[in-house]
Amino acid sequence: MKRTLLIVCTCFLIASHNTQAQSKYDVTLKKIEAIYETGDYAKAITQLQSFKNKSSKKLGKQNKYTPIYYLNNAKYHLASGYISEFEANLYASINASIAVNTENSKEHFLILIGAADLYNMNGNFLEARKYLSNAQKLIESGAYVTDLDKAYYNTVLGETYTGQGYFNEAIELLKEQEKFFVGRAVKQETTTDNKGNLKSVKLSDEQIAQRFNQYARVLTSFANAYGKQGNLKSADSLFGYAASWIKKNLGETNIAYVKNQFLNANILIENGGEQLPKGLEYDRTLATLKVNHKSTHYLAMGIFEETIKQLQKEDRQSALFNTKLEYEKMINKNYKPNSIYRVRLKAVEFDARLDKNKTQTLEADANKLISNTTTLPRNNLVTANVSEFLYGLALYKKNYVNAERYLTDIIEIKSNLYGSDAPEAHLAKLQLANFYLDNTNKIAEAARIYDESYFKIVSPQIGAWHKDHLEILNHIA
Repeated sequence: MKRTLLIVCTCFLIASHNTQAQSKYDVTLKKIEAIYETGDYAKAITQLQSFKNKSSKKLGKQNKYTPIYYLNNAKYHLASGYISEFEANLYASINASIAVNTENSKEHFLILIGAADLYNMNGNFLEARKYLSNAQKLIESGAYVTDLDKAYYNTVLGETYTGQGYFNEAIELLKEQEKFFVGRAVKQETTTDNKGNLKSVKLSDEQIAQRFNQYARVLTSFANAYGKQGNLKSADSLFGYAASWIKKNLGETNIAYVKNQFLNANILIENGGEQLPKGLEYDRTLATLKVNHKSTHYLAMGIFEETIKQLQKEDRQSALFNTKLEYEKMINKNYKPNSIYRVRLKAVEFDARLDKNKTQTLEADANKLISNTTTLPRNNLVTANVSEFLYGLALYKKNYVNAERYLTDIIEIKSNLYGSDAPEAHLAKLQLANFYLDNTNKIAEAARIYDESYFKIVSPQIGAWHKDHLEILNHIA
């Protein structure tokens, strides 16, 4: 199950305000954020609610912390898998920001980018682009934003481009951000005093950590864009450099290092790797995460699921049983029934059941999961992934009518998540063209899709080693 797992906006929001005096409310928010970073989302949500009650009592129901409260609450609920609560809090944050900060303020600019960042994390890149477009209008209107704020905007936009499949734009943009953030990834910097004299200023440990994490994020996002494009040589080189830099400057138990290793492993598996290098094995990455973070961390969810799929592929039954049992117990203990993690656990199990040829009730079970699970939105990557499983099952059963229907469902979902013009949506259409060529007489329709989707949209964006490229070229030939 492919997921884009992104570090969200906290370090940028904190850094943008670090020149202001830190009130007790700022200190409290940082403490709550530290709890969130460990993966203890239930505690973070509880303490954030307490913060809101106290700050509202002292400062009024609508105050400068209200938009940040709702944005953080949206983030904490998203990390917990509560999708409806995430969206409700995000809308509340935007509305509160308009009321408290006004629409042309720097504060509102940062809230908009924070919202886009969270939608990237949720896999809805089209919605992220809408928020980024509104933020861009503020820049164009002359709203005061710093170079750091613009770099934050460009980083999130680059990650959004990657999610949509605009790899050329993503790489160009992230390359520029790498140049900006590497200059800030220092422990001291040179400034001028009132008389124009140069002096070196040692940064605080907090400032150093913020800057190093910002640079780590850009490096990994840059590498991931190359990997998703199919430029594997550049991706391998940049992932390796980023891993070494992060390990040296932040440590291998830092979540930035864990994310780097996870995304690197995903690129290798997506591109046909049967076995991961020892240092990139999913179980090793999961163990590293759990040194300083809880197994409830949202990044751990993706690692658990990829571990399960890899163990299924390798037929390592004992390790598979233990990993699934640990994952299931952790979800049942820590997350309510309306968390999407419970749905994701069910979804990842379908592949194993197909491997064992237990196909009699699989289609009904998977359709029931999509149709009857109120916590699973229609436009969600989990829905698309279950539909991909159903497509594979329909092919296995030679039920080509159902196979075509599932493919059109996938196209609809991905068009709504990525944008109908996005290369990733056109890749889904190319899968339909391949199906037409293999299993139907719709040759002319397949040719039309290849012309519109591959030659005009996808081909200019992907590299020779993109995971779908060879299959597309074989079908066109």
